[in-house]
Amino acid sequence: GHTRNFNLNLLERFNRELGANFEIANFKHIPVYDPLEGAAKSYLVSTKKQEVYFKVIDKRIKFEKWEPIHTEMSQKYDMEMINEFAENAGFIIEENFFDSRHYFVNSLWRKK
Repeated sequence: GHTRNFNLNLLERFNRELGANFEIANFKHIPVYDPLEGAAKSYLVSTKKQEVYFKVIDKRIKFEKWEPIHTEMSQKYDMEMINEFAENAGFIIEENFFDSRHYFVNSLWRKK
């Protein structure tokens, strides 16, 4: 639910900071993972035909039912790719820090 909340917060910020009138309940968070590209993508999809007004720019934007807003992309890399990136950029991997399930890694690099 963290990614969903993060993405829906974008609409709340538009409302607060740009004077928009998004009805948050009219949008659904749709996450998609493409294993061939290693890309996790997030969309907010309009669940009905609607119009949103942005006061700051005095503009109305129409959404069709099921029209998506592409809100986020997170690229995923495996260890082989990370090693290649470091090598090609002239770095040595000093240490890799994994989460408890080894799903994620932060990699600390040092210049050769």
